[in-house]
Amino acid sequence: MKITIKLNKEEATAYSNMKKSLVPEGVNDDVFVRNVFFMGLEQFHRNTMEMMQKYVSENEEKLRAEGVDVDSIFDISKGNITEVAEDEAPVENVSEAEAPVETENNDQ
Repeated sequence: MKITIKLNKEEATAYSNMKKSLVPEGVNDDVFVRNVFFMGLEQFHRNTMEMMQKYVSENEEKLRAEGVDVDSIFDISKGNITEVAEDEAPVENVSEAEAPVETENNDQ
């Protein structure tokens, strides 16, 4: 998969400054961008789980009345997935996946 991110001039400058100050020696741009991307996905996932948990907590009675298994939602949002059929949730090991990430600045 290839992802292109278009940055305006201010964003590109901010990215360059951040990269200069944070990238360890010997780490190339692709690895750095990939790590930042996946860290962002993880944070997005945590935020989504928190919002779902809050919604379920605030609407638990209504959801139960509609037949929703609220207890399993709480388990999933806490990361406690006890049973998932392999064919229902194929997951590729991201750390081994070939997924080059390209960054681009169109304003420079």
